[in-house]
Amino acid sequence: MGSLWEWLAVPMEQPEVFGSFHLWTVGIGVCFAVGLAWRLRNIPEQLLFWLIGGLGFFLAAAEILKQCFLYEIVYHQKNTWWYFPFQLCSLPLYFCPVIPLMKKVRIRESFLTFLMSFNLLGGIAALAFPNDLLHPYLFWTWHGFLWHILLVFLGCLVGFHQTAVPERSPHQFTCALPVWGISILLATGINVLFHSKGEINMFYISPYYPSTQPVISSLEKAWGVPAGIAVYLCGMALGALLVYGMVSAVWKQEYMKKRK
Repeated sequence: MGSLWEWLAVPMEQPEVFGSFHLWTVGIGVCFAVGLAWRLRNIPEQLLFWLIGGLGFFLAAAEILKQCFLYEIVYHQKNTWWYFPFQLCSLPLYFCPVIPLMKKVRIRESFLTFLMSFNLLGGIAALAFPNDLLHPYLFWTWHGFLWHILLVFLGCLVGFHQTAVPERSPHQFTCALPVWGISILLATGINVLFHSKGEINMFYISPYYPSTQPVISSLEKAWGVPAGIAVYLCGMALGALLVYGMVSAVWKQEYMKKRK
């Protein structure tokens, strides 16, 4: 394993936000992800579901490799809770492998709608402001960028597909809210139960750490942490609804064109 860690530990000059590495990687990666998702919009449903499942296993394998890298190289064989994989952008590694096995259409559509709204929003937001993706290691940096580009691909793949989520309405969007809500409850439980074990801030809603976001941090100082978290979660839901509406508009335009 020594040679593997040596290969993964190749250093790089830490890129800057809005620097050439950031802009070129995001520009090329997102264009490729969206273009490929568009090309695959007419594949059979069953193939779509198994493709999503396969990508889920790929994400799981990539996350295991990253966790081993953090343990061996970055933290020198010490565990850290800060990078525990239960952020918004980590959820597809749990959801995607089981989507092909879901028999109830309504439940499956809830998870698919979540991918094309909340997770697509997470991928876009992280790529637009990649402060947490820029590291002094080549593998770690590329892992973060490719992960979130893949989230964009997954969200667009579901969003553009003609039949995976046949209804496009605010009511359909609300089907993703229970998935989101349960995830928030689990994240909060992890934050509270394991707070004494080390730094942990799943979904960035831990009551033990002040927000680093300018608007939310100001609200927390004025109204308290719970109010700041509530505004943050409401903003997340509204952003996911906006992304869902934009992808659905593209879907409707293509669908109506085929009906003519």
